[in-house]
Amino acid sequence: MMTYGILTRTVCKMNVKSIVSPEVLFIMLLVAAAGYFIMSKIVNKKYGYTKKREKELENIARIYSVEEGKTITFLDLMRRGIQEKYQLGEQNDEQETLS
Repeated sequence: MMTYGILTRTVCKMNVKSIVSPEVLFIMLLVAAAGYFIMSKIVNKKYGYTKKREKELENIARIYSVEEGKTITFLDLMRRGIQEKYQLGEQNDEQETLS
Protein backbone atom coordinates (compact mmCIF):
# COMPACT_ATOMS: atom_id res chain seq x y z
CA MET A 1 0.00 0.00 0.00
CA MET A 2 2.74 2.38 0.85
CA THR A 3 4.41 1.90 -2.52
CA TYR A 4 1.20 2.72 -4.35
CA GLY A 5 0.91 6.01 -2.43
CA ILE A 6 4.49 7.01 -3.30
CA LEU A 7 4.00 6.20 -6.99
CA THR A 8 0.80 8.20 -7.09
CA ARG A 9 2.48 11.23 -5.57
CA THR A 10 5.45 10.95 -7.91
CA VAL A 11 3.25 10.74 -11.01
CA CYS A 12 1.16 13.72 -9.90
CA LYS A 13 4.25 15.86 -9.22
CA MET A 14 5.81 15.31 -12.67
CA ASN A 15 6.03 18.54 -14.60
CA VAL A 16 5.49 18.65 -18.31
CA LYS A 17 8.41 20.51 -19.82
CA SER A 18 8.22 22.46 -23.04
CA ILE A 19 10.56 21.77 -25.91
CA VAL A 20 11.99 25.32 -25.78
CA SER A 21 12.76 27.07 -22.54
CA PRO A 22 11.21 30.50 -21.95
CA GLU A 23 14.64 32.15 -22.07
CA VAL A 24 15.41 30.69 -25.49
CA LEU A 25 11.94 31.59 -26.74
CA PHE A 26 12.42 35.18 -25.57
CA ILE A 27 15.79 35.41 -27.36
CA MET A 28 14.25 33.98 -30.54
CA LEU A 29 11.48 36.59 -30.42
CA LEU A 30 14.04 39.38 -29.93
CA VAL A 31 16.11 38.17 -32.89
CA ALA A 32 12.99 37.92 -35.09
CA ALA A 33 11.85 41.43 -34.12
CA ALA A 34 15.30 42.89 -34.74
CA GLY A 35 15.50 41.14 -38.12
CA TYR A 36 12.10 42.49 -39.14
CA PHE A 37 13.07 46.02 -38.09
CA ILE A 38 16.40 45.92 -39.97
CA MET A 39 14.87 44.42 -43.13
CA SER A 40 12.04 46.97 -43.20
CA LYS A 41 14.57 49.80 -42.94
CA ILE A 42 16.68 48.34 -45.76
CA VAL A 43 13.68 47.78 -48.04
CA ASN A 44 12.24 51.23 -47.39
CA LYS A 45 15.59 52.87 -48.08
CA LYS A 46 16.26 50.82 -51.20
CA TYR A 47 12.86 51.31 -52.79
CA GLY A 48 12.54 54.96 -51.85
CA TYR A 49 9.60 55.26 -49.49
CA THR A 50 11.06 57.16 -46.59
CA LYS A 51 9.79 60.08 -44.54
CA LYS A 52 12.28 62.31 -46.35
CA ARG A 53 10.95 61.24 -49.74
CA GLU A 54 7.36 61.72 -48.60
CA LYS A 55 8.17 65.27 -47.49
CA GLU A 56 9.78 65.99 -50.89
CA LEU A 57 6.66 64.72 -52.66
CA GLU A 58 4.44 66.88 -50.46
CA ASN A 59 6.50 69.95 -51.36
CA ILE A 60 6.23 69.16 -55.08
CA ALA A 61 2.48 68.65 -54.66
CA ARG A 62 2.17 72.11 -53.09
CA ILE A 63 3.95 73.64 -56.10
CA TYR A 64 1.63 71.83 -58.52
CA SER A 65 -1.37 72.93 -56.45
CA VAL A 66 -0.38 76.59 -56.84
CA GLU A 67 0.32 76.21 -60.57
CA GLU A 68 -2.94 74.41 -61.34
CA GLY A 69 -5.11 76.36 -58.91
CA LYS A 70 -6.53 73.31 -57.16
CA THR A 71 -5.47 71.07 -54.31
CA ILE A 72 -3.20 68.22 -55.35
CA THR A 73 -1.78 65.65 -52.94
CA PHE A 74 1.41 63.71 -53.38
CA LEU A 75 -0.75 60.63 -53.95
CA ASP A 76 -2.29 62.39 -56.95
CA LEU A 77 1.21 63.01 -58.28
CA MET A 78 2.14 59.37 -57.78
CA ARG A 79 -1.05 58.31 -59.58
CA ARG A 80 -0.19 60.61 -62.50
CA GLY A 81 3.33 59.24 -62.68
CA ILE A 82 2.09 55.65 -62.78
CA GLN A 83 -0.48 56.51 -65.47
CA GLU A 84 2.21 58.17 -67.60
CA LYS A 85 4.77 55.42 -67.09
CA TYR A 86 2.41 52.60 -67.97
CA GLN A 87 0.42 54.66 -70.50
CA LEU A 88 -2.88 54.15 -68.73
CA GLY A 89 -5.93 56.13 -69.77
CA GLU A 90 -7.31 58.95 -67.65
CA GLN A 91 -9.86 57.83 -65.08
CA ASN A 92 -11.76 60.61 -63.37
CA ASP A 93 -12.35 59.40 -59.83
CA GLU A 94 -14.99 56.89 -58.88
CA GLN A 95 -17.93 59.02 -60.06
CA GLU A 96 -17.49 58.11 -63.71
CA THR A 97 -17.05 54.43 -62.99
CA LEU A 98 -20.21 54.37 -60.89
CA SER A 99 -22.33 56.28 -63.42
